[in-house]
Amino acid sequence: DDGLVYEEGTFDVAIASGSGTITVDSSYNLFNYIRIGNLVKINGRCRVSAISSNSGELTITGLPYASSAGSGEDSYWNPITVYLRGASSSVDNGVVGAIGQSSTTIEFFENSTVGTGNDLADHIDTGSFIMIGGTYTI
Repeated sequence: DDGLVYEEGTFDVAIASGSGTITVDSSYNLFNYIRIGNLVKINGRCRVSAISSNSGELTITGLPYASSAGSGEDSYWNPITVYLRGASSSVDNGVVGAIGQSSTTIEFFENSTVGTGNDLADHIDTGSFIMIGGTYTI
C-alpha cells in the first residue's frame, strides 16, 4: 500500500442560473468520478426538464470534492470540457467550463468573448443536455 487514495463513485448534480430556475431531469443527473490522490476525474451529462425565466450565469453544483485552494492569481482554475446540445439559441464561440478555487461548482462561460461571457443560462431550454468531462485538483 503506497497510501494513495483511490475511489470511484457517482454524484448528483443540480443546475443553477443567475436568475430564474433550471430543473434537472432526475433520470439524467447522475455523474461519475474517479479520485486518485489529489486528482478527481469527472464526467457525465444532465438533461434540463423545466425552465422558468432563466438568465445570466450558468453553473453545475454538487461536485464530490471541493477543488484546491491553489496559490497564485490564476493557478487554481481547472478547465472542464463542455458540450451543450439542444440550446434555445446558438452559442457561436462554444462553451468552456471551469472550477474555481475551493469550489464544488463548475462555472460555464462563452468562449472567446469580449465581456465576461457568463450569460449562458439565457441559452438553456427544456430538453437541453449539458455534457462535461475533466480533471481537477483537490
